[in-house]
Amino acid sequence: MIQPQFELGGDFSEGLAAVRQNGLFGYIDKTSSFIIEPQFLAAGPFSNGLAHVNFRDKHGYIDKTGAFVIDPQFTEAYDFKGDYAPVTVGGAEYYLDLDGEVVFQLPGLYGGGFKHGLASFSQNGKIGYIDPTGQVAIEPQYDFGMSFSDDGLAPVGQNNKFGFIDITGQLVVPLRYDQAWEFVNGYAAVVKDGKNGYVDASGKEIIPPQFDYAWPFSQEGLAPVYVEGKWGFIDTTGEFVIEPQFTDISFPGHDNPGLTFASGLAPVAVESPQGPQYGYIDQTGQFAIEPQYTWVEPFKNGLARVDQGSSYGYINPEGEMVWGPIEHTFQPVDIPAGP
Repeated sequence: MIQPQFELGGDFSEGLAAVRQNGLFGYIDKTSSFIIEPQFLAAGPFSNGLAHVNFRDKHGYIDKTGAFVIDPQFTEAYDFKGDYAPVTVGGAEYYLDLDGEVVFQLPGLYGGGFKHGLASFSQNGKIGYIDPTGQVAIEPQYDFGMSFSDDGLAPVGQNNKFGFIDITGQLVVPLRYDQAWEFVNGYAAVVKDGKNGYVDASGKEIIPPQFDYAWPFSQEGLAPVYVEGKWGFIDTTGEFVIEPQFTDISFPGHDNPGLTFASGLAPVAVESPQGPQYGYIDQTGQFAIEPQYTWVEPFKNGLARVDQGSSYGYINPEGEMVWGPIEHTFQPVDIPAGP
């Protein structure tokens, strides 16, 4: 078991995790040894071998030895997604390549990651999409827009109605929903008249809106849905595989919305006299790790963060504490991964 002495710990990415000690961030490996000594005001996860850090109030990128590959010079910097990362300097936003060269200046703000050769951006309050040369591929015209999914569709909204466009900018699913989310594992959650359902990539409602809340389908073909005050899990026919019985679910982040059952386990809560108690269920709905924590997160890279009152640590899928527990006197916060 690792017994660290850190104020704050982030998730492991590419074998390293950012941790804070005495007010500064460095990076440790899974033995709790510092690979990069604490020296940064903020530190993000590694992606493509690089991590964005704040050094003396300027942002740059380091490699896994802690050496600056791209010198600190930016007001803001975000993760590399693919070959590019958005950065801000002097009130303007640019995309960098892995060598730190400016590829192009964004014709607006809030550039997203590239998927299917397109990235979202905002211009005068409207969302459009650019190609990797910085040329506008889909004119800014939407009030809402997210990245393209693996299915080649992106949810967009205009005048409080939502649908989906393809990479040519054509509406594949008309603007007829009250909300729409990205496609994950072949399906997208949509909202109509206050109820949630699912559509497939052709726009067909495979599961009509009927749930109070709905989350993306996992790779295993299960989706958490909320009905009558409880969470359960349905399959792609809309039938409950795990009946609604949980008071809460800890969801994966926006970068991995379909990893509800990461490492084969989903983090859920049941009510107890002490308040919600969190544990992990398998795909049959049985608890593999009994409810015993005040908060948990999904598994990532084989580890999951768990909180027990004033302390937290990381467990493996067998429920064994492999890092921690350590005391904290404040609510931990996540380092933003980017827009």
